[in-house]
Amino acid sequence: MMCGWDAPGYRPPSRGCVLQPSTSKEVSAILRHCHDRRIAVVPQAGNTGLVGASIPVHDEVVLSVRKMDKHFKFDDHTGVLSCDAGHILEELENKLAKWNYMMPFDLGAKGSCLIGGNLATCAGGIRLLRYGSLHAHVLGLTVVCPDSKGSILELGSANTSNDCRKIPRIAKEKLGEILSSFEMMDRGTMGVLKAQSHEEARLMWRLRESATIALTMDGQGKRHDVSLPLDHFYRLTEEVQKRVGNVAKRVVTYGHMGDGNSHLNLTSTKEKAEELYQV
Repeated sequence: MMCGWDAPGYRPPSRGCVLQPSTSKEVSAILRHCHDRRIAVVPQAGNTGLVGASIPVHDEVVLSVRKMDKHFKFDDHTGVLSCDAGHILEELENKLAKWNYMMPFDLGAKGSCLIGGNLATCAGGIRLLRYGSLHAHVLGLTVVCPDSKGSILELGSANTSNDCRKIPRIAKEKLGEILSSFEMMDRGTMGVLKAQSHEEARLMWRLRESATIALTMDGQGKRHDVSLPLDHFYRLTEEVQKRVGNVAKRVVTYGHMGDGNSHLNLTSTKEKAEELYQV
């Protein structure tokens, strides 16, 4: 397990300690121990980020949530999912499909990113425009504090599932025509989607989700994850192309148009990697 590397793969591995708790109580014990001894801790999920936020830079303890993947509970009446932080996004998607449900967001890294990391970074993805931000879907959290007690907090309503059961009834009573309008719009949208070729759609998303791997194979890479106004979404790429000139082998952008999130990527030959970094 390469806990010293994130998705770009350009950072050196740490020689520190990696701990893999499987329960909240174990996380609490770790944080309590580290707090008392003033030991720095870096929480880590699937290591699919592009900005190096989840990797140690000195001798920090890495607290990986990969083994926290046992708890899974889904209420198909309310659509409420309760699970551990270590579940892989794609595996959650596959499990929910049994009830004809899906996760409200989707990412190219879904095969390896973990739900805990998704929540920590409020991951956007390709369903953001339709379903909103990930944080808007969070009903409750179990949080372990890095204090002298390793306090475990339960945030959110204890009656979340019961409260959610009331939503369809309240919506029908209070929203009336507004709710009906949304239902009609949704059916129309689905009609358009069904007219498209499923094979074409599958190939299109495969191309999008393979972008990171393709750029990694293209040469030495420098990657950035930035948010921009939509009218300037591609302008950054053009400006960077002018700045780096022929030092870069390739300057490309892909990302999420819905939230203005741009993945700016620069590749170069091994010989020009340091020069590109300086530019």
